Amino acid sequence: MISVGKKINNLGMITAIGIGDIMNCGSNALVIVCGDGWCHICLCLHPKSEDSEESTNVKLEPVHVQRIPPNTKVLILEDVDGDGSVEMVVGLTDRVVRSYRWVQSATGGRLVCLYKWECANQIGGLAINHNPEGIPKVLVAQPGGTIMKINPEIVLGSEEDEEQIERNENPLLSSVEYHPLMVSRTRNPGISTEIIADVSEGPSSTKEQGLPYVVATLDGTLMFVKNEEIIWSYQVDHQLFALNKLDVTGDGRDEIIACSWNGQTYILDQDKHSVRFHLEESVSTFCAGLYTLTAGASSSPCFIYVTFNNKVLVYYDIKIPKMVTTSLIANFKSNLDKKQLKQLYRWYLYGQPQPFNS
Repeated sequence: MISVGKKINNLGMITAIGIGDIMNCGSNALVIVCGDGWCHICLCLHPKSEDSEESTNVKLEPVHVQRIPPNTKVLILEDVDGDGSVEMVVGLTDRVVRSYRWVQSATGGRLVCLYKWECANQIGGLAINHNPEGIPKVLVAQPGGTIMKINPEIVLGSEEDEEQIERNENPLLSSVEYHPLMVSRTRNPGISTEIIADVSEGPSSTKEQGLPYVVATLDGTLMFVKNEEIIWSYQVDHQLFALNKLDVTGDGRDEIIACSWNGQTYILDQDKHSVRFHLEESVSTFCAGLYTLTAGASSSPCFIYVTFNNKVLVYYDIKIPKMVTTSLIANFKSNLDKKQLKQLYRWYLYGQPQPFNS
């Protein structure tokens, strides 16, 4: 039985949540945004060991509550301008993307809007991706496999600039580019799109070198993109609505996890090798990540499904040894001599003599 650690009630309709150091104080915070625009920030402070049992059922109190424009649908917490501070970027259902920064003051502090971008169409998802120069860019998924790329450049540095933020004046310079990632399978230019970015290529890959991103469309198309070039595309006969990245092979490289409404789950590596898993229930939402069932234990790869039958299904400790099938014969040839191979073939074909007997 899993017990509730901390909880907060009566927030209204929650539309987006995120965890990150939004206050830039060295401690993660839980950021909760509701449909009516109320943003709640709750600091995630680690309790002392002797107080851990008592803090299990302590009510979670927000340290800051603020009203922002309503209709938020997606939220990310990350450094989007390369200044070393975490910002909050939100996507709204009215085709607007806004970025916020926490500004500390003598009375406490508040979130200040840095910039507002208007999109041509509905927002499918948000992601932060680093280009080959290591510069972060905000990627906004647009219908039909189109990506809106925002290049924010921070120009702050003086006390006057900080005062501009306090007065809510725009301190950012930015450019916006549209990249239609068209493939032959794309049939509907209005089809919804999802995106994940900064896909790890291995232990030696870094954000400073640039990382690929993946785009999925509802009509069943997956595209692996690096340096604005589609490296490969993958088509399925199911509607893909959820997209995640997770290392399930343990080699340090992220695999791409895509899920459809009917429970078909696809696991692809970066060389396009795939494994398919079918959950025999219709899925309303899906996520994949590193989670643990016990406090203090190491995290393991997990798939989490929420079905239309009011079930939450957690598949824990998912590990795939290899994504590529290997030849048994090739393995034998590298480990056995000709005489042993001959005996092995005779045993497989005729059942005698026993292999490796003289």
